[in-house]
Amino acid sequence: MSTNNGSPEVLLVSLSFSLCRQSRQSEEEAQRSEDANNAHRGVCRNSFYYFQEKVGNKTNDALAELKAYNNAWRSEHKRLTRPWDGDSRLLPAVLSPQYMNMLSVFKEGYPAVRQAFLEVHPDWKTTAPHRMGALYDANDFPSLAEVAEDLGYDNSMIPLPSAAAFKMLSVITPEVAKEMEESTNSKIAKAFEDGRKQTWTDLITPVEKIVTTLSKDKARIFDSLITNLQDILNLSPAFNLTNDPAMTQFIEEAKANLATVNADDLRADPAIRASTCKKAEDILAKFGQLGVRKFS
Repeated sequence: MSTNNGSPEVLLVSLSFSLCRQSRQSEEEAQRSEDANNAHRGVCRNSFYYFQEKVGNKTNDALAELKAYNNAWRSEHKRLTRPWDGDSRLLPAVLSPQYMNMLSVFKEGYPAVRQAFLEVHPDWKTTAPHRMGALYDANDFPSLAEVAEDLGYDNSMIPLPSAAAFKMLSVITPEVAKEMEESTNSKIAKAFEDGRKQTWTDLITPVEKIVTTLSKDKARIFDSLITNLQDILNLSPAFNLTNDPAMTQFIEEAKANLATVNADDLRADPAIRASTCKKAEDILAKFGQLGVRKFS
């Protein structure tokens, strides 16, 4: 599916998260550290954490579960998109059903993870004087109402603006509209090309991993050795925004020669390991130079 100018249909999506205040800095403590070490002003920072404490070698963070959830969500958001500008990313329209399903799953699970922190917040506030000692300030410690208001996420999705739309703005002169249209088209072309390079790297990397793993005498073969390749092969046609024929050929050959291999068979049969390794080496010999490393 493509737009009227021949470009693939693409959406701009953004995803961001907000957390509550987790620490405060003390200029006085920083200056004491600087003085004690004969350091200049401004080279030291001292932070006091409200929701963290170290027990042995482990740091307990009351927000750890929520942060991990946000990171997992962000990771899936990035996996299905390509860079654009600022917080926005390019989402091929053909992937929008998959993206919306991903959003639905994470949005459904978010309230429970958020609530889990809110439920332990009173305990962390009660123990704060003991944990923080003289650093504790009752008036400064984030209240339950404050953190409840601060915790959240924001997600948006809009069509990629058409560069020609500038011509429709009556307050812009034709010369300025032409300049803005050219600038926008250039930006879109660069984003598509950058996405192509990233996709090549995403394709080459798991094939390299197959060669590296299967070349070892005693290879430790995990299911992810093949599933990681399968995942990117399934997504890559949507990311081929410049209709790179070599990328299409790579995907077809990798699917036919590598993606159908069973990890259990690789673990059990040395002949299958050797054959698969050789096929991966052949694909790299044929396409490996097209990876983003060539462009950097």
